[in-house]
Amino acid sequence: MVHAVLASFTLAIALLASPALADEASRFVARTAGSYRNADPRVGTNTMIILPRGRDKAYIEIHTTWSNAHQCDAAGLFRVDGARYVYEKSEPVKVLDQKVWTWSANGRTFRCRMTISHTGDHIDMRVIDLDKNEGIPWCLGACGARGSFDRESRFKLSQRRPIREIKAIEESENYKAGLADTY
Repeated sequence: MVHAVLASFTLAIALLASPALADEASRFVARTAGSYRNADPRVGTNTMIILPRGRDKAYIEIHTTWSNAHQCDAAGLFRVDGARYVYEKSEPVKVLDQKVWTWSANGRTFRCRMTISHTGDHIDMRVIDLDKNEGIPWCLGACGARGSFDRESRFKLSQRRPIREIKAIEESENYKAGLADTY
């Protein structure tokens, strides 16, 4: 009896994991969830964690380093929308004292969307102002003067590793703040 139950359970898991039976979002999460890290000797180390939170959400934490040690950092709860992760602020965000390259957001109010998807091996990020439908450097977290999440693809699926220390991530201040700032 125990063997029959175990065999049924194993078959059920195998069927759920089957790409033919899983929906697009489930396949996307299975393909992309994990820990990413790459080092650029000129500027530093870049990291990204994609930690699934239920069937339709993922906690994503990103740290990128740019020239002159400028950094971009973001942490938040993204929803899974087909083959992409989406973070959206439908309530206007007021940005104070931020200037990125030639884009000045000082005092500007906007609604924004950040998406993370992939093309081939590359993880692609896109950030847009929903009101003007134009690219902006960030809408979640912050970037230094030479950084941007928009049109960024510095991570690759081939760099993906299993997430270690999930408990430490869940206990971190970034995680708690990221979950509190939901879309």
